[in-house]
Amino acid sequence: MTNSARAKVTATPLFDSIRLAVFAAILGAIVAYAALAFLLLIEALTTLFFGHSDTSFYTMLDELPPWRVVLAPTVGGVLVGLFVWRWMPERKNYGPADVMEAIQEHDGHVNLKTGLGSALVSAVSIGAGASLGRYGPAVYLGAAISSWLGRLLKLERGQRIALVGSGVAAAIAASFNAPLGGILFATEVMLGGRALRSFVPVTVAAVVGTAIARTHGNDFHISDLSVHTIVNLHEYVMFAATGAAGGLLAVALMKSMSLSIRWVNNTGLPVWIRPMIGGLLLGLIGTQFPHVLGLGDEVIWDSYAGAFPVALLLGLLALKLIATSLSIGFGFSGGVFGPSLFVGAMFGSAVGLVLFALLPDFASAPAIYALVGMGAVVSCVIGAPVATILIAFELTSSYPLATAVMISVVCAHLVSRRVFAHSHFTNQLAARGVDVEIRREVQILRGMAVSNVLSAQYQALNASTLIDEAIERCLREPDQELLVVDADGALLGGVSVYSLISAQKSGAGAGTVMDVAEMPDLVLQANTNLHQALLDLRDFVGVSIPVISDAQSRRVIGVIHENAVINAYNEAVDQARDEERGLR
Repeated sequence: MTNSARAKVTATPLFDSIRLAVFAAILGAIVAYAALAFLLLIEALTTLFFGHSDTSFYTMLDELPPWRVVLAPTVGGVLVGLFVWRWMPERKNYGPADVMEAIQEHDGHVNLKTGLGSALVSAVSIGAGASLGRYGPAVYLGAAISSWLGRLLKLERGQRIALVGSGVAAAIAASFNAPLGGILFATEVMLGGRALRSFVPVTVAAVVGTAIARTHGNDFHISDLSVHTIVNLHEYVMFAATGAAGGLLAVALMKSMSLSIRWVNNTGLPVWIRPMIGGLLLGLIGTQFPHVLGLGDEVIWDSYAGAFPVALLLGLLALKLIATSLSIGFGFSGGVFGPSLFVGAMFGSAVGLVLFALLPDFASAPAIYALVGMGAVVSCVIGAPVATILIAFELTSSYPLATAVMISVVCAHLVSRRVFAHSHFTNQLAARGVDVEIRREVQILRGMAVSNVLSAQYQALNASTLIDEAIERCLREPDQELLVVDADGALLGGVSVYSLISAQKSGAGAGTVMDVAEMPDLVLQANTNLHQALLDLRDFVGVSIPVISDAQSRRVIGVIHENAVINAYNEAVDQARDEERGLR
């Protein structure tokens, strides 16, 4: 290769990276404003359903008459059910798992109309008091806008997927005031092995999204926990134990949501009526424990200050788990990040209060244990341990507290993955038969059929062909396979040169090829994907495999050689590696 050719190969990816970074900056701004609009819509709908108050949400609900607390989520459920039933594709809600599936299976294609509809349904759900979070819908909205922009700019597959990851990062960064967490969530959860190529645009989008959100006053933070310090080093043992228990709690939350979905589906209730029933049940819970309705941010903040006794904290934990499962199961739309924060905070606060009561001189503030519990539960539910640690650091501005979260997250994952091998998102995908851990080269091979690499170099012998004649044809074209077919071209079997010559030497040369024909051990169909063909070839010994049109007609259309499948695999590996390096 000449020096000029090398320069061209090097310059092209650099130019593409710069161009993609510019697109990501524009995207970051668009997604940031979309995320801010989504948050404002939630606030407006909350006011519409429950009325305005200067007090915290759960305190406001406590002051409302019980009929209104029940009516609001019920009416909201009616609106959600009708909208999903009438306008949402497949009559279902969408979230981060669908973005992961789009990246894995559909080249990053996320429908913009579905994204906008999902954001509206989620805003109504949360505004009406559903026990769900706002960040999952923001992620899907950011991905939908990104995918639309990628198609508008006619970007190739790799760039389009990178832009989808950028939109996810911008949505998290703008909503949560956590650019590092947004970057890590997008690369760790959404993009996986594609993170290398996507790192630059993802970072640019997250930074721009954060800057715009802060410019407009969205400086969300958990609380000022930086005033707290870890009293004793031995407490890291308790942080580890809290993390391990938090991992089990995360599994309980994920399994309860899955069970709720399956149970409601098995009831056979119409899609449009399910959220109304769920809203009624949520309203009844809210009349006694309004803390578990809605986002629950104020409850978390008050738990830091020790506003609730241990018994109430544990009760709210259990009721939040039930309320979230009801919300998910009966068809409300929203994220699981917020409920995970709530459950983890209640558990951690309870642990902290008990320790502080028993060992006041040797235990840190309960707020630290609340943070530790939140990190443990959230990291397991969303499947992003590194992103969770960084988010904790960004929202507390405390390195010592981040180390406490680190140890809890590690222990939570060690425990939870032995009991439940999935996050909430990968569990959803596994139920659909989608494996997000699949290698890119396997995905490429699955997208190619055997018919793409078959060879037409074979001889089709009629069942009545004489053995002597078959040998003569074989001598004329020794590199071709000998297959026996009927008048319609359907496969009847195959013959080898050895079997033909052996029959001739035994005096059976006047017989037909059907006398020595045998059905091949392996026959492939034209639409079989190359990955499956590669698996089928593991135990194959021979020269080639017959390829038929379909199982019913069994009409022979060619043969496939092992080297053709191996070459296709090598090309798929090269393509996958080039995509990771940004060369394709």
